[in-house]
Amino acid sequence: MASYKSHVRPHLEYCTQVWRPNLITGIKLLERVQQRATKLVDCIADVKYDDRLKRLGLAHLETED
Repeated sequence: MASYKSHVRPHLEYCTQVWRPNLITGIKLLERVQQRATKLVDCIADVKYDDRLKRLGLAHLETED
């Protein structure tokens, strides 16, 4: 969990700030990366995506400002 927050999430947030995709396909692509990364957390791999985000203290990338 800490590994995701320190290694993966900053890259996704940086890419969102710089690239700022406005097409649905770009947003969904970045969201799928986050979905796959959160599935790597063993104890919550089988939990629904929204619940994984809540447990990890994260939000959907498309709702980030």
